[in-house]
Amino acid sequence: MWIENNPQLSSLQGLESISSLPSLYLSNNDALVSLAGLDNLKTTTGPLEIKYNDNLTNINSLANLSSVGGNFRLDQSPLITDLLALSNVSHWGGGVQI
Repeated sequence: MWIENNPQLSSLQGLESISSLPSLYLSNNDALVSLAGLDNLKTTTGPLEIKYNDNLTNINSLANLSSVGGNFRLDQSPLITDLLALSNVSHWGGGVQI
């Protein structure tokens, strides 16, 4: 799933029924302040990238994530101050870049 270049997107509400994705790319969504809506996401079978989201303040909604099947990348999201939401991830299928 690609969610990118949406300068007016402020919410991911409506995605609550998603528990697994092949991949997730969140990039260049300047109005996005949280990942609320992804609270039920448990696995990605491929990469998970969160980058260039200037107003994203936390990734707390990823607290149920237990497996990332590919690379994980968190980049250029300067307001994120902790990674506690990732403490339940028990499988990293690729590299981790922060």
